[in-house]
Amino acid sequence: MALYGSVPVMLGHRKPGHTAGVFWLNLAETWVDVVKEPVNEAQLDGSVDGHLGTSSRTHWISESGVLDVFLLPGPQPVDVYKQYGLLTGTLAMPPAFSIAYHQCRWNYLNQEDVLQVDANFDKHDIPYDVIWLDIEHTVERRYFTWDSTKFPDPVVMQKSLASRARKVGKG
Repeated sequence: MALYGSVPVMLGHRKPGHTAGVFWLNLAETWVDVVKEPVNEAQLDGSVDGHLGTSSRTHWISESGVLDVFLLPGPQPVDVYKQYGLLTGTLAMPPAFSIAYHQCRWNYLNQEDVLQVDANFDKHDIPYDVIWLDIEHTVERRYFTWDSTKFPDPVVMQKSLASRARKVGKG
């Protein structure tokens, strides 16, 4: 079965100085089969330190769409990644809070519960940047609402968390 959201890039590495990559640019559902097989005597020139080992073979298939295949000649792994970056662009650094610890559990009972969990993180000197609320904070599970009986003043709660550089995430 194909992956839901894949980035079809593959690196092949044989021995030092012999790394190459393939970027298969197709938005259709794609399958990649990877098969390992023993190296036979006809492939001895590719052995590493006299060990035969295994070789990998791949088979790529997309259900539809234009076939764009880019070969990334390397020769080192870092070169393949640079070539891929030149082809696709590089990522911006994500905000620091997004890669820090996020606290989440299924059901915070109410605003007081959220603030108590927050206080316990401080009490035990455990850093975190985001506390996530599940659907239970809403009115009858309707997004973009707050249950005012459980969360009487969500703005005050969020400001309290923000005063210590923490954020609230809503699921």
